[in-house]
Amino acid sequence: MQTKVVKISDPSEQKDEIGEAARLIVSGEVVAIPTETVYGLAANACDKNAVAKIFSVKGRPQDNPLIVHISELYELNFVTPEVPEYAIRLALKYWPGPLTMIFKRGPNIPPEVSAGLDTVAVRCPSHPVARAIIKAAKVPVAAPSANLSGRPSPTSAQHCMIDLDGKIPLIIDGGTSSVGVESTVLDLTKYPPRLLRPGGITPGDLKSVLGQIEIDEALYGNIDPKRPVSSPGMKYKHYAPKAPVKAFCGPPAASVREILTESPKKGDGVLCFDGCDRLFPECFVITYGEPNDYKKQASMLFDALRRFDEEGVSRIFAQCPPDDGVAFAVANRLKRASGFNVAYPASDIKVIGLTGKSGSGKSTVASVFKKNGAAVIDADLVYHELCASSDEMKRELCRRFGDVLGDNSEVDRKKLASIVFNDKEALSDLNGIAHRYVLREINKSLASLSGSGVSCAVIDAPLLFESAADKLCDVTVGIIALKPDMVNRIALRDGISGEDIRMRLNVQPDDEFYIRNCNHIVENHGSLTELSATATGLFQKIMNTGV
Repeated sequence: MQTKVVKISDPSEQKDEIGEAARLIVSGEVVAIPTETVYGLAANACDKNAVAKIFSVKGRPQDNPLIVHISELYELNFVTPEVPEYAIRLALKYWPGPLTMIFKRGPNIPPEVSAGLDTVAVRCPSHPVARAIIKAAKVPVAAPSANLSGRPSPTSAQHCMIDLDGKIPLIIDGGTSSVGVESTVLDLTKYPPRLLRPGGITPGDLKSVLGQIEIDEALYGNIDPKRPVSSPGMKYKHYAPKAPVKAFCGPPAASVREILTESPKKGDGVLCFDGCDRLFPECFVITYGEPNDYKKQASMLFDALRRFDEEGVSRIFAQCPPDDGVAFAVANRLKRASGFNVAYPASDIKVIGLTGKSGSGKSTVASVFKKNGAAVIDADLVYHELCASSDEMKRELCRRFGDVLGDNSEVDRKKLASIVFNDKEALSDLNGIAHRYVLREINKSLASLSGSGVSCAVIDAPLLFESAADKLCDVTVGIIALKPDMVNRIALRDGISGEDIRMRLNVQPDDEFYIRNCNHIVENHGSLTELSATATGLFQKIMNTGV
């Protein structure tokens, strides 16, 4: 069979194309159509033979029920004989949209749609192309995701083509799905209604209408394979790419630290939040939004999992958002893609990132934090130790910059500095190499603190943000001071000239950089006693409040 792809941008202007899809559905064929959640494999829901084609094309287990799609609320009466009053309230607020409701199945819907159950799952999609096709077909449409069973759901016509080319006659290209994860499924045959699958309509949204709902245990782990289920996505491993997935939950900094303990390497894939990609320079990395940008994560998730397949990665490590709001849907899909191979932070150590310009008083604040019980990891000291001990880093530096070793076979840091000082490209290359090795050692140190009784670790790093070490930190603190004070401190500490000091300070970020990027700012404009008191108060606040 040759699969045809037809793009529809405006269903009101492309009625012939809409009609072609509708005619195929009415004749008993299956057609891939766009919806706002994911693409659906559509067939006449009243025709058991057409429904059987869906299961055959997808390789879908027969006990995995389908969702029936309608184009208008009044069509619900054709599908079910019982519509509770609160279902109407939900429909008026969230239809058309990504909400599926489960009702008693009416006689017009064959049992094959619902895996033999006496219930039926129904939704009214908001995508204009999907609704136009259903309206033109004049029949309700059964439409699970248009992919091979178990694979990541399709959010574009191209995804459908990858899985279904040669298996179906037509794919309607209606653009990229806007929501990106399947609909929320709510069972209304029970009271309180039970959430069977999270989606774009959140538990909070549902409670705003219903007052209360229950959440099915299947959302948190694998269930008994013999248990009948009334919603897709509950029983089997779903949404999975070819490589094994491991999902990492918990606060963003803790989850990325936990991924690093797995030592991801070349050939592995990492799905992480924005900015964390720099922590995995050897891997194929996809970022999918800021930690709290759940809608972006939802819209990008399945495309990301498919891209890992295209790259042919051997393992996938994924940062997982919390079971909250729209993030609940993303977390659910990731956990199912992993077969519930889920890791949580091994320790509850609070990690504070400490940064600031030379001479700002950063070392003093670090010592105050240490006196209050924190373990301090000095990034500069780690680098200096690596210059002496890491043969691997030495070889890489020599390959890039020539022989930069001293008579003692350690890296001659002054010689290296003279090479990169006035060469931005060389300096960038040096930082790229040094940061990678330093971050590796810092994370080893953090891992070794687990179970040691230490409740807080401080990463003291002048280039905290430039190195991406901030992504390992739960909280960041920046120290700022007046320039004359910094010049005096550096002169006393390092014994270098005022001109050299000013050159050093001029290449470092200004105060606004730290104010913009850090969670907390300490202004070192007074005495040492005042700075120590301020640092002590801030440390206690962070440890007591967590922020």
